Amino acid sequence: MTRVLLDANALMMPVELGVRIFDELDRLLGGPDERPGPTGAPIQASTHRDSSAERSAATGGDPDRTSGPDPSPESDSGPAGRGASGTESDANRTPVDGVTLLVPTAVRRELDDLSGGHSEAEVAASVGADLAGERCRELPHEASHADDAIVELATDRRAVIDYVLTNDRALRERLSARGVPVICLRGHDQLTITNP
Repeated sequence: MTRVLLDANALMMPVELGVRIFDELDRLLGGPDERPGPTGAPIQASTHRDSSAERSAATGGDPDRTSGPDPSPESDSGPAGRGASGTESDANRTPVDGVTLLVPTAVRRELDDLSGGHSEAEVAASVGADLAGERCRELPHEASHADDAIVELATDRRAVIDYVLTNDRALRERLSARGVPVICLRGHDQLTITNP
């Protein structure tokens, strides 16, 4: 399972930049046969395939049902399943196959502190906080600042972080100096992996 740590600006990309981060992660990290490891070499497919027992447990034993959020258009993300940016809401999609999405507690606090109003940044932070709560597992840490928490977790061998998704230039440089692979924006709406 590939583990991706997300920062606040990554979770705000859907509103601020119109980037469908979960679609992009799925495209970038590929299916089980194509997914690159942190060094760029393919990971063996067998490490990412679900057993029939895991699939059965995830679907409650119903072979015709899929796991994940209900993709119906009657969701609370607005008309026809569209989010604040006018595109299909990433929150209505199932999780990225074979990828565990993680967020530090400080990033959740940062998003909560930034949200609450009606400006684009406040709406983006609110959507980001919702996405973090619905799609990511929260990780505790020692650091009090969000960027410090990202660096702490990304370099902690016990956390086993494969990539960090951020578009923050200063944070990307800090991570690169420590040998952490980063996923960031390339162009207007595509993500790319930068290996240190």
